[in-house]
Amino acid sequence: MNSTTFYIDCLCLLPLDFLYLSIGFNSILRSFRLVKIYRFWAFMDRTERHTNYPNLFRSTSLIHYLLVIFHWNGCLYHIIYKNNGFGSKNWVFNDSETADVVKQYLQSYYWCTLALTTIGDLPRPRSKGEYLFVIAQLLFGLLLFATVLGHVANIVTSVSAARKEFQAKLDGVKTYMRMRRVPNHLQVKVIKWFDYLWLTQKCSDEEKAVSCLPDKLKAEIAINVHLDTLRRVEIFQNTEAGFLCELVLRLRPVLFSPGDYICRKGEVGKEMYIVNRGRLQVVADNGKTVLATLKAGSYFGEISILNMGTAGKECGNRRTASVRSVGYSDLFVLSKKDMWDVLKEYPAARVRLEAIAVKRLEKYKRAPLEKGMTCNSMTQLMSEGATPLLGTHEALLAEIKRLRERLISLETENAAMSVKLNQQQWEVEHRLAEIEMQICGASSTSSIEDNERNRESII
Repeated sequence: MNSTTFYIDCLCLLPLDFLYLSIGFNSILRSFRLVKIYRFWAFMDRTERHTNYPNLFRSTSLIHYLLVIFHWNGCLYHIIYKNNGFGSKNWVFNDSETADVVKQYLQSYYWCTLALTTIGDLPRPRSKGEYLFVIAQLLFGLLLFATVLGHVANIVTSVSAARKEFQAKLDGVKTYMRMRRVPNHLQVKVIKWFDYLWLTQKCSDEEKAVSCLPDKLKAEIAINVHLDTLRRVEIFQNTEAGFLCELVLRLRPVLFSPGDYICRKGEVGKEMYIVNRGRLQVVADNGKTVLATLKAGSYFGEISILNMGTAGKECGNRRTASVRSVGYSDLFVLSKKDMWDVLKEYPAARVRLEAIAVKRLEKYKRAPLEKGMTCNSMTQLMSEGATPLLGTHEALLAEIKRLRERLISLETENAAMSVKLNQQQWEVEHRLAEIEMQICGASSTSSIEDNERNRESII
């Protein structure tokens, strides 16, 4: 009751309809309900903030406002020429008295449309009141016209803002390539990449768009958008929900153009890749032989980030094949550092993932992989969870051999340390024995000297 809106609502609820019993029906009595129009503006503001299509909503609202204003002015014009008499002057329509309600409304609406849009071609007024009304309509039409132009300009500007920003970036890149004399084929590739960004609506900076949000909301958005993609990865299935959420926050989206190599043979693998959209090919050394085809939901490089067969956390397995993008491909990248930062907080997940990696290495060892395997076999292997970057039998044998050599080296070092420890233990025992002998010798010498002194005193 302390708010102003409460009294406004009470004013709208006054039972003025009872006055119909004494004065008869009069629509003016219902005009008190118009004071609640402030709720309509609040509704429009709230809807504009919540809608996913604000520009379309603004355009529709502007058209609605114009139609309502024309309607009110048409009703006002109808009241005026009704009081002046139908067909009595040239300022009013001649057949309005005999016309039906719809035609009278359309005639009034047509007149106010001509007046408010300042088109002209209006009937000439006769009386002073008619002149004042027409002048007021024309002045109001000028203000309305300027307001509408301003709103339309704002809508067009907001709609084309992304396009202008994108075009400015493209023009800047073109200028740079022209000044640096970049080859034409590379310039064409860059322009096609920009075209793909615009067609797929990927030109907006996602990080910049959500930069104003608090970290909690950013995390919730990332989880809802990318969690399903991470759950499709076999090694992450049946893991803790908190572990997956932490990984989602560390996924980085990357885009590759046609012909780009995601990784090449011989490179040290420090990232895991998840295919979100597009198609990749695992190619041989000649760059022509296709060993496997990866589609949305496939992944590779997971063993590299799990440090299987590596001496340290910063090391990684070398890629045994090259992966190339067929078209434009959207991938998610998970780095080894981010993975191990999360695994520090989830030791159970670390044990499970390392066990899975060991099993996969054993599976590769037993798999009858040969260098000349067909694409279908490699694709089938990928569907079972195999990784093409460790997909050759020779590479797996070399990895296992290196692990065995490392184990033998550790055993040799352990044996050498054991011998050294035994030697140090023997030296310590020998030193203790010498100290004990020295202590015992000193004690016997002092006893003999005491006996000699006693004998001399007796004599």
